[in-house]
Amino acid sequence: MLTVDPSFIACIPKFVLGSLLLYLGASLMYEWLVDAARRISLLEYGSLLAIALLNVQFGYMPVCSSGSSSVAPPSRSARAA
Repeated sequence: MLTVDPSFIACIPKFVLGSLLLYLGASLMYEWLVDAARRISLLEYGSLLAIALLNVQFGYMPVCSSGSSSVAPPSRSARAA
């Protein structure tokens, strides 16, 4: 929720907003790919790297659709519950 009039954003130079977006993206990638290496197993880290590389190569939507189609369907006992 904005506490300032949205027209205020028009007064901010575009390079400031662009650099903020670049900083947030870089810090998220650092946290996701570098800091995660210390907390998760090697297999999980490999899958994170594969997802990141596929995302760079093919884009966001193909990676999301391939990830959701590769999930195994629930077992019969899970469906009966």
